[in-house]
Amino acid sequence: MSIRNKKNMKINLLIVTDHGGYYGKIAGVGRILSYILPNIDSERFHVALVILREDGSLEKRIAGSAIEIIHLKRKKFDPRTLFDLIKIIRTKKIDLLHLYQYGSSNFGRIAGMLTGIPIILHAGDLNYDYPWYQMVIDRILRKTTDYVLASSEAVKKSCAEIRGIDSSKIVVIPNAISTDDFECLNTEGCRYLKRSLGLREEWNIVGTVTRLHAVKGNDILLRAAEIVLNILPDTYFVIVGDGPLKMELTDTARKLGIAKNVIFVGYQENIGKYLSIFDVMAITSNSEGFSLALLEAMTMGKAIVATSIGGMKELLEHGISGKMVPPRDPEALASELISLLKHPEDRKKFGSRAYEASRRYSLDRHMHMRQNIYIDALALKRKKAAHFKK
Repeated sequence: MSIRNKKNMKINLLIVTDHGGYYGKIAGVGRILSYILPNIDSERFHVALVILREDGSLEKRIAGSAIEIIHLKRKKFDPRTLFDLIKIIRTKKIDLLHLYQYGSSNFGRIAGMLTGIPIILHAGDLNYDYPWYQMVIDRILRKTTDYVLASSEAVKKSCAEIRGIDSSKIVVIPNAISTDDFECLNTEGCRYLKRSLGLREEWNIVGTVTRLHAVKGNDILLRAAEIVLNILPDTYFVIVGDGPLKMELTDTARKLGIAKNVIFVGYQENIGKYLSIFDVMAITSNSEGFSLALLEAMTMGKAIVATSIGGMKELLEHGISGKMVPPRDPEALASELISLLKHPEDRKKFGSRAYEASRRYSLDRHMHMRQNIYIDALALKRKKAAHFKK
């Protein structure tokens, strides 16, 4: 076993993920990695990234960094993935594995066990809708896991209860973002973007940044929009994101008679400029371990209405830094949206408090906590190895 914790020797860290996005468009895990990877201490760590699927969404986000990217281009259940990882671990003298997403966690834990190196899992969701066989695999491999980095207390709880991982191994390290990647528009830039979308300066804008997937509850936003428009007809709903339900949601807007007030702008590489024009940010997820979109909106000082679920309850405080509503309740969502749209002073107050709350989730703090876990995992593995030699 090679543990490079001696003075002046870098630790060889291998990060493994199934993919960074869909069809070349960066998604949640990819966005997290795009914030994290360039900020890992290059004086202490040499980092390589393995992507199991054929996906190029991350390259341009981390261009110019020293991160080596290896594409395996394997299918979901391809057993060759295990041998690929073992070979990479051995040829690159990897000291530590950090595994994202389920395929990587399954193959990676077996590879780590067979090569004797520390294993860290990243946990970012609530695990409620995964297939039965994944639960069986988790139970089998749980003892191979040295640490789990959970993005929220809600995720920690689900890892312990659903995945069967010893809670003493689970450390909560909330996700963080880099505001350097945000293109925040000035007043003139906002006017230009609104005009390009066919929006007038005086119209209300409710926006969301989402994936068009059932778990995100975008159908509820559309049903709330119908209610809002009966009261405030000069309101427009801007939906940033793409996904498998795009046609279905477009059809829902048409059937509700609100299509002219709903603008689907599709996937956008830089969401900051769209956040810049939102009067209110709406997040309608049915399940959420930790919402990057919520943290990004808080960082932009936006008034927010979000569903009171999972890790979002840890980020946003109802009535203080934003408004929270039950999931799948269009009436409650519409009521809060109408209230904020009618009262700009409340929007300003909540946006300011949301910004202050977001400062607790600094990237520097995240990196410090993460890298300390890396060192601890190496020390723990070395201690266990020394014990077994006696």
